[in-house]
Amino acid sequence: MRLQETPQPRGKGLASLGLALGLCACQGPRAQAPPPLAIRSFVPAKDTSGVKPNLPASQEHAGAQTLDLASALRIGGASSLQVALAREELAAAEAQLDAAQVLLLPTLTVGGGYQDHSGALQETTGNILQVDRNSAYLRGGLIATIDLAQAFLEPTRASHQVEAASQSVRASINHNLTAIAMAHQDLLQAQALASQAQVDTALAGELVELTEAFASAGQGLEADAARARAEFAQRARLESAAQQNLQMRSTHLATLLRLDPTSALRTAEEQLIPLALFKLESSLDELLLRAQESRPELRALQASLRAQEQAERKQELSVLIPELNLGLHTGRLGGAPDSSFHNFSEEDQFSATLTWSLRNLGLGESAARRNAAAETKSARLRFLIAQDRIAQEVTLAHLQIQAGQVQIAYAAQNVSEAAAALDLSLRRSRAAEGLPIEALQAIRANAQAKRAYLEAVATFNRSQFRLLQAVGSVP
Repeated sequence: MRLQETPQPRGKGLASLGLALGLCACQGPRAQAPPPLAIRSFVPAKDTSGVKPNLPASQEHAGAQTLDLASALRIGGASSLQVALAREELAAAEAQLDAAQVLLLPTLTVGGGYQDHSGALQETTGNILQVDRNSAYLRGGLIATIDLAQAFLEPTRASHQVEAASQSVRASINHNLTAIAMAHQDLLQAQALASQAQVDTALAGELVELTEAFASAGQGLEADAARARAEFAQRARLESAAQQNLQMRSTHLATLLRLDPTSALRTAEEQLIPLALFKLESSLDELLLRAQESRPELRALQASLRAQEQAERKQELSVLIPELNLGLHTGRLGGAPDSSFHNFSEEDQFSATLTWSLRNLGLGESAARRNAAAETKSARLRFLIAQDRIAQEVTLAHLQIQAGQVQIAYAAQNVSEAAAALDLSLRRSRAAEGLPIEALQAIRANAQAKRAYLEAVATFNRSQFRLLQAVGSVP
């Protein structure tokens, strides 16, 4: 709609021009287009995007505890309950190995007894006698009931279980540290988005003042001022949502670190920038091979498979290998036909038996063997499933990293162009070459471009953390 060519009071025109100049001045110099981004430029010293939404530390971090990534990993690594649980399971597996290694050793027994009899007693020949007697004994010895198949095969199985538990500890540590790194990255992104939302709201507020001034001066429409106020309300709502998201990300990280979930956490890093955790020239085949060799989950499942194979072998040999029972006792036995004790003498006893057994007429043996074979096949399938899953994780993370650097470059260019468009729109308003409402679309495009850039960088960084875990490393 064309402006009405009606004369306006000079004072109101100067006020409108002053507001326009103030709005333009608050934007700073026109943004320059950044050079194309490459992975080699992803260093903390430089950010070529032009996106610097974070407020000064005194304003942004007031009353909050700041943590850099290294500090968060250190705190989380020392306090994780999942890691503590995995370590206790390892301790239990080590205790079972110790027990398996001493299965051939006998059990030491020490004891005594007393018997007093008064009255009828039947002889072996059937005669009934009236007897008054008592006896007592002290005895110690060694006894052993040994399943020879278990004694020789169980230590190997238990050692595989220890290896599986040890690798599970590593996997738990990797998973915990990766979760902390991701939560820290989410918090850093939330900080940047919250700060950018404040900037966007302030810019929308300036637009409200400018359009209202133009409308009051008769140089603009009241409808334009209403559109600007609607935009300001939308930006205020988005700012509130960004603050809520920031609090939620802080609570999530505090929970992982086992800190007070109501405490406010902020990252010590001032800006969200692309990280360089991998060499992009690393091929997918190299990463897949590294994951197959180093991923602790695979090594744990492989050790569990070997343990189950040993258990299956024990079931196959249980019919052929006997059970050994040994007993060696020595002591003193004494008594008398009255209440006195005398005639104590030594008593020695040794026994040894070998026993072969066939459970449930062989039907039980068959069922046990089939059960062991099925469990071995299940363990092998779990290992193969994990191999496929880890290969998928590596492939997807590698793909996201490769695509992420391209998306960051385009997002940075988008930020530059959107900032330039906003600057040009404000210059037109300052020169009275157009209505201030024309800057509304530029304000929206500028906000959207900066949010898209932050999302692209955060996604790129998270993909690298996922790839680190996928190949068996830690942040």
